[in-house]
Amino acid sequence: MTATSTIVKAADTVAQSLKMVVYGNSGVGKTTFASTAPKPIILSAEAGLLSIADKDIDVISIDKWTDLHDAFDYLKNAKHDYKTVVLDSLTELQKKHQDHLVGASEKQMTQQQWGINIEVLRKTCRAFRDLPMNVILIALASEIEQNGVSVTRIALQGKSLPNEVMGFVDLVGHMVTQERVVEDSEEMKIVRAIRFQPTDTIAAKDRSDRLEIWEKPDFTKIYNKVFPEKKEKK
Repeated sequence: MTATSTIVKAADTVAQSLKMVVYGNSGVGKTTFASTAPKPIILSAEAGLLSIADKDIDVISIDKWTDLHDAFDYLKNAKHDYKTVVLDSLTELQKKHQDHLVGASEKQMTQQQWGINIEVLRKTCRAFRDLPMNVILIALASEIEQNGVSVTRIALQGKSLPNEVMGFVDLVGHMVTQERVVEDSEEMKIVRAIRFQPTDTIAAKDRSDRLEIWEKPDFTKIYNKVFPEKKEKK
């Protein structure tokens, strides 16, 4: 240990903002879940905002890749009161960058362009993760074969990119709809839930080790479980 080394408590190094990935099939409620976060701004590369049309939430449309650059610059350098940024979705943003590389031509991506695309997505996820605010990265789900077993994970192109993105964040949740009997009722209803505990066939992650296997899709409740010493209000 050098004279300039500083010893600190691990708890003092943890920022009080939550970085997470939520992925799942289209229509399970990922964007609606993200809208439950405090003071969110949604960077939308999707056309699926009907589910939150009745909410007073600011949205920046990402129609082309450079729009994302502008949004990031604003969130990093401008004065604002947003507490959460939502990227909706990584899957579609990767396609936007592919369009950016290929341009107006209809040519196939070259091997070099694929490499650039994957590296840019990697750096983009890291850059947003490092913003001093809550970060929710939304993605579609995909299934791949591993050793003869079908595994559900984040839908991103690039062999190692889905796992790398998982490594950047605190939580990775697989969101689904389930048909089950709800409490205080004998009726079968569609219930939305997020799984934060991994299995051999489902990618998930809870770095805090404070969440249940399944959690209701309420960001504030999840935040308060992860950071019980600093409860967030809705």
